[in-house]
Amino acid sequence: MSNQWQTCINCGETMGRGRADAKYCSDRCRQSAHRRNTHHPEQMIETRSCAWCFRPFNARKSSTKKYCGRAACAQAAYRARHKAGRQVRF
Repeated sequence: MSNQWQTCINCGETMGRGRADAKYCSDRCRQSAHRRNTHHPEQMIETRSCAWCFRPFNARKSSTKKYCGRAACAQAAYRARHKAGRQVRF
């Protein structure tokens, strides 16, 4: 047990006596700090080119998205696949 008062590194609240190596005042503060430090939306999104019209669009890095949001691009690609002989499996 520590005899000194500590300050939470997330919210700045004064913590009571407890572990000498405590950084956060509560689990809620610890989780909040973790979410703030690990989830950067700008790092999770990348710019890609549409496979049909070559226009740039934004998509999550984990996504398998190939076409921009225009329905015409996805529909045209679908029609081209089926015209080329790739039929849907029954």
